[in-house]
Amino acid sequence: MTEKQYFTGNNFTILSEALGLDVIELLDKAEIDTQGIDLQEITLSAKECASFYGTLASHYDGDDIHIKAAKAFAGNPKAVSEMGFLTSSTVDEALFRFAKIQSWIKPINWLVNKTPHSIDLSISSQHEYFPANELVEITNFIYLVESCRLHTGKDIKAKRIVISSEVAYQEKIANELGCEIEVSNFNLLSLEKAISDLPLTHNHSFLGKYLDQEHDDRTSKITDSSTSFIERVSYVIKENLLNGITSEDVAKSLNMSKRTFERRLSEHQLSYRKIIDKVRADMSIDYLFRKNYGVTEISYMLGYKEPNSFLRAFKRWHGASPGEYDQVKLASK
Repeated sequence: MTEKQYFTGNNFTILSEALGLDVIELLDKAEIDTQGIDLQEITLSAKECASFYGTLASHYDGDDIHIKAAKAFAGNPKAVSEMGFLTSSTVDEALFRFAKIQSWIKPINWLVNKTPHSIDLSISSQHEYFPANELVEITNFIYLVESCRLHTGKDIKAKRIVISSEVAYQEKIANELGCEIEVSNFNLLSLEKAISDLPLTHNHSFLGKYLDQEHDDRTSKITDSSTSFIERVSYVIKENLLNGITSEDVAKSLNMSKRTFERRLSEHQLSYRKIIDKVRADMSIDYLFRKNYGVTEISYMLGYKEPNSFLRAFKRWHGASPGEYDQVKLASK
């Protein structure tokens, strides 16, 4: 099986120019072969993408890289990521199309979830070489809010923003985006449900079907020898348990239809329920003994509505209550 390749297009050029850096020089320092390379059609592995972004960050002197990067792409018709907005008729359509595009231009997955009161978006990594850290989170969240504003002509504000660690200019960014930025062990951009039907000012939605077909063609050819299907499913679940992830959410995050996702699980003689149960069982031990969380906190982080449900599950998984398991663990030392 061949390693998955990501079509970064001219994103590297746009980003480098916004930061006052030379893209060819950065590619060379990242040990990426530039012989005969077309800067408008760059295609790289996850490791090469990580190497480029790491090199770029180390050669940029400022601490506002996340702000400049987001501003460079928002509303830029040359940016691949903007195609989600340029080929859609509403914000809702644009966000889902944007999530699709992102999965084949960089090693991250987007989960878009519609609730009765909001549109919630979160990011997870596709590959160990490319973690979805706080800079990736806040850069993308700034970009999305700015793009929604530019393409609707409305002063859209975020309803809620959560990132995994603090970033420079956090208070300034919070003021610009319209809500306080929280720091926790997950990430989230929540927008008011009311904006989903807002029309976009630059509507080339007739091109949307061609972009969707391009996405389907690309993802149908993708194989990845470094990460198994079950590992990727487990990773997406782990990153999004707190948000109450469903099998349909995981399928979307992996860019599959629900039917294809269920067929792939069946090929491994597994069900979604069995996988999420295994992920929760493993995470319960990690949270309990390595991160010293209490039962109530763990229940919440594993997606349970009440601690008693978690306690019953823990005993089913491990044959003992958390307290009893702790005593056995101490006695074995």
